[in-house]
Amino acid sequence: MNLLIPCFWALSSTLPLLSASLDLHHSKAELRGKADREQAKDCIGAWENEETRVAWSIRVDRPGTVEIECLQAAEARSAGNGYDVVIGKAKASGRVVDTGAWDRFEHVKVGRVSIPAAGEYEVVVVPHPKNNLAVMNLRGLRLSGNHLTAEVLVPPSLRRGGYFAKKRYVPEPLPTFADNRDKLPLPVIEGKPEYLEMYWKCWELAFQHLRQPQPGSGFVSNYLDEAFNPCIFQWDTVFMVMFARYGHQAFPSVQSLDNFYGKQKTNGFICREIREGNGEDYHAEESHESINPPLFSWAEMESYRVTGDKSRFELVLPVLERYVAWLETGRRKQGTVHGLYWSNGLGSGMDNTPREGSGWVDMSAQMVLQYHDLAAMCDVLGKKEKATAFRKHADDIAARINRWMWNEEDGLYYDINDQGEPVKWKTAGCFWPMLAGISSPQQEARLIAHLKDPKSFWRKNIFPTLAADQPGYDPSGGYWKGGVWAPTNYAIIRGLARQGHGDFAREATTRYLDEMLKLFKKTGTVWELYAPDMERHGSGSSGIHGEHQARPDFVGWTGCGPIAMLIENILGFDAQGAKGELTWEITRRDRHGIRNLRFGDITASLVCAPRAHPQSEAEITIQSDHPFTLILRRNRATKAFEIPKGGTRLKF
Repeated sequence: MNLLIPCFWALSSTLPLLSASLDLHHSKAELRGKADREQAKDCIGAWENEETRVAWSIRVDRPGTVEIECLQAAEARSAGNGYDVVIGKAKASGRVVDTGAWDRFEHVKVGRVSIPAAGEYEVVVVPHPKNNLAVMNLRGLRLSGNHLTAEVLVPPSLRRGGYFAKKRYVPEPLPTFADNRDKLPLPVIEGKPEYLEMYWKCWELAFQHLRQPQPGSGFVSNYLDEAFNPCIFQWDTVFMVMFARYGHQAFPSVQSLDNFYGKQKTNGFICREIREGNGEDYHAEESHESINPPLFSWAEMESYRVTGDKSRFELVLPVLERYVAWLETGRRKQGTVHGLYWSNGLGSGMDNTPREGSGWVDMSAQMVLQYHDLAAMCDVLGKKEKATAFRKHADDIAARINRWMWNEEDGLYYDINDQGEPVKWKTAGCFWPMLAGISSPQQEARLIAHLKDPKSFWRKNIFPTLAADQPGYDPSGGYWKGGVWAPTNYAIIRGLARQGHGDFAREATTRYLDEMLKLFKKTGTVWELYAPDMERHGSGSSGIHGEHQARPDFVGWTGCGPIAMLIENILGFDAQGAKGELTWEITRRDRHGIRNLRFGDITASLVCAPRAHPQSEAEITIQSDHPFTLILRRNRATKAFEIPKGGTRLKF
């Protein structure tokens, strides 16, 4: 029996319509060009551009001849406008009818076409040159045929998650802090026990901010939320992974990235901000604010280095390959002498930064970092040719950064304009080349001199995102006009450590955590950002989401300091679960170490006894549930030990 659906917009795009008609509602169409989806009139309106097309994708299971009707509204001035409805290679031509008002819709017969075979087709409304005003207001089309069996598909350019194999959410309960505290690493630091209060507060907040996907979002994984906005953010999520990876045995934080991968468009684009309620992008692809720093691959590799879990690489590599390909066209301006990558305030993550130019230091260095991490994934997967190609891209970008962005006179990397001339703003963005491994020892000495300069970056709290000697610097923070933020601090300090400047990285971390601790003692919590010159949280900003002040209980990325930087820079641990290795640089003289550190399939506790002098021998007690390699460093000496399962005591 053939059924007609009486309600035009009742069609589900996910279920086949076993009937003799198929309704194509405008909400299921791709809008190609300039027009608006007018919610009040439930239509595509303001359609004044004759080059604009409206397109649907359908799958036909039973072919045949179909009648086409158009549900349209128009006033007299647009009556007679011509248009074609094209299905595959066939088309029918129609005329706009005067319905008396722009919100009075009528079904208008267009014509008949033959669909010769089963398969997937595009259905496109193509305007003729119009007589006057708008083409029409279009609510949709109806296809009817005696034996028609078909369904509406998402248009190819709007399909999401095509490169990501995880397609649906499998419900799983959210872990709680109370049930998992004893599974988390326990730092030992007798000389600074107050750090542990911030450490545990950050973990407690992180567990409170775990979320399950909302119905209708299309999200595929539980996730760690920044918990201040009804959207997920790429920039925030990447840095939440940086500290939460140390609790991977309780919650695999890296899966928070899955919800971005599942919303990737066919052309590779991934929006920086996605609504949690319905899974829709917050920004249009064409918007300058549509991306964030391209750090997905960095987060994946940093998680892998601790967890040792390489199973994600086959899953995420197809996504990240398409993403970097989109960035090559979407964030590289044509016609510049340098061929580097641009961003802006919201795109860079530093919302109200005063910077300009068509080549940004941080964005370009992040592309280098991204290509190197993609190459590292390919190494693990045995894809040698791809790894070589990715490294070649990274080396090419790095060379261009050093050619065009390094300013020998000032000893700093600067953003540049189309002609390669420096745009001299001193910001936290200037230091990303260290993390990307681009800078030479001579360049790093100059960069570190800027970081140590009390007139610019070495303030009461470090490091302000806009140097203190720059116009517009705000000693109370001013959001990104001087505010001290966890993501930029983590990137700078991680870059210092990567390039062999561990002593300064540790000194900077100590200053940062000590200033955080002062405010923590007053308020009992951690904050979104901190003031560089005052003992207080940073001042807020008026931005795209409205005016606000710095938020308390913000472990969105602030947990990088009290958790990740405490473990890595203060205590000196570098966990390499993928290799079954743990490197420990011993610099402290108090009783210190870590218990219950999970890396790979190893859980180990290591404690160094107090030492009388910096040169004193270190006595270390170790307990482990699996064998592993321990690499100890002290006073520039290095020695590797093979640690067996069970208890071990050693001296170094």
